[in-house]
Amino acid sequence: MRLHPGHLLALVALLGQQTVVATLVNSNLIRTVTLGASAYVTEQIGVVVQNTDTHATHTSYRVWAGDAAKLERLASLHVHERKSGRELPVTKKDDMEYVVTLGSPLAAGEKIGLSIDMVYTQMAQPAPATNVGQEDDQRWAWDDQLLVASPYATRKQKTVVSLDGNTNSNGGTRLVRHEGARGSRDPDTGSVVFGPFNSGDTAGRGRVVFVSNAEHVEATGLQREYFVSHWDDTLHVSDACDVRNAGPSTPGGAIDGVQRMMSRFTGARDHLIKSFVVHVPGTAREAFFVDAIGNVSTSAIGTVGKRQKAVHVMQLKPRYPLAGGWRYAWRHGYRVPLGEHLRRATDGRFHLHVPFIERLVASSSSDKHLAVPDHSAAAVLDYELRVTLPQGACNVELRAPFEAEYRIEHAKHYLDAPGVARPVVVVSMRNVPPAVMGQNVVVSYDYSWAAMWLKPAAIAACVMGLFVLASVVSRLQFGLAPAASKLKSKAE
Repeated sequence: MRLHPGHLLALVALLGQQTVVATLVNSNLIRTVTLGASAYVTEQIGVVVQNTDTHATHTSYRVWAGDAAKLERLASLHVHERKSGRELPVTKKDDMEYVVTLGSPLAAGEKIGLSIDMVYTQMAQPAPATNVGQEDDQRWAWDDQLLVASPYATRKQKTVVSLDGNTNSNGGTRLVRHEGARGSRDPDTGSVVFGPFNSGDTAGRGRVVFVSNAEHVEATGLQREYFVSHWDDTLHVSDACDVRNAGPSTPGGAIDGVQRMMSRFTGARDHLIKSFVVHVPGTAREAFFVDAIGNVSTSAIGTVGKRQKAVHVMQLKPRYPLAGGWRYAWRHGYRVPLGEHLRRATDGRFHLHVPFIERLVASSSSDKHLAVPDHSAAAVLDYELRVTLPQGACNVELRAPFEAEYRIEHAKHYLDAPGVARPVVVVSMRNVPPAVMGQNVVVSYDYSWAAMWLKPAAIAACVMGLFVLASVVSRLQFGLAPAASKLKSKAE
């Protein structure tokens, strides 16, 4: 069999590429998994990468964030140089691989330390997931592969699972048990250490069960909309929320009302979500809170804290407490002066500065006073931001301090001029990481003087059309015509 010269060159190039990849080695790798009160699970991989080649240099490093099921829960991935702390650019190559661009080429024989930080949702599941009493401890289980998958050979590695140590009104977190190869508990830190594992070892899966009585809430659907109105100088803000208590369900999926009432007097703990808290501007007006039935009056808005630490919040109390597995959907919002968020540059271009997403905090406390629980935000699994701009706005752009893709849609509003739609900036995101909550995005657009008068012109045209129609109708006779004999007698 004879090889075509083109085939031979392709084979040589392929072998050379494989040789280059094989020369990078993970000489030492330590993965630290942090569990606890947060609905998110964080992983930090500290790895020492060595170039074992004698000639070739490398400018990139490949990362696998897990299997397909785990990648569905990935919220964020960042890479830093351990020595300098500099963040390195990360590019998603395909559904399972990320490519890290090194700050400087890694020469032959050199080493570099990298820190790979990842945040996941739904990595800790209730165990058991059903038939847990209202006042019983909530147990959670973390289950994952003990060996970190990598396209490079790993000489030595281990996995450390630790609890975050955050305390709350429900007693904090504590370890129950662990399962997995070479697993042991560190008596000093209380962490569970799996390993070390050497090249060629097999480890299988590891499992850590712990107690966390904090509120684990998932926002299965969350949509925020900003509606910009130049004529009344108002920014309308509304959030549509669909949340779920991710904790274990109660026996029969029901709530013991008598036990719930008694807990108010005995101070016993339960895991029913009784309220949600969101931050709002101090100038918020005309706040509302509605669900599928209608207006919900069990809400409050005010200032919490003193002096520099004071924050303005809105407390939302659902119509019913949420037990494990229960869901509740509602819509809340308010309006603020547009001038607080909109700036006009010297070139006439408008820039709208608004928060990308606000933290949604759940509380199981029965206290009636307004307060912000010292817990982590709900995990947002599916989020959409919509910014509706005035009719006639053009050259729309969005800038964000994080990676975000957006699209431009068009919508019509009542009394809009015909033939001209409103541009709507739409940003969709799965598994929103906690780091972007509270950060601002900037929507820039052009808005001419002529476009500003489109809506008044449309309203004036409607009013004039109604006036003309009323004039015509008033001159029409809709009654029966008088008889001919009566007309003749009147004429005589």
